[in-house]
Amino acid sequence: MNTVKLSNVSLPAMRAVILSQGYAYSHTRGDHEVYVKPGALRPFTLPCSKSPVAEYIVKNFQRDNGISRKDFTALIAAANKGRL
Repeated sequence: MNTVKLSNVSLPAMRAVILSQGYAYSHTRGDHEVYVKPGALRPFTLPCSKSPVAEYIVKNFQRDNGISRKDFTALIAAANKGRL
């Protein structure tokens, strides 16, 4: 069984998942990247000062986009293998 800990999501993998969910890069402000998606209530902000991405940011992304943990870990695994 291949599991991904939510506290060990790399910055490049998180970027790939964000883009795969229909978000587009908008701009950078300081050390935060901002992604927008048509129809989304608000933009998603990704702090890019350190990797891995903080677990609360990963969980917020899952919640805001209605992605289950199982589906999210599959997306991260695909991103880590370069399939996204």
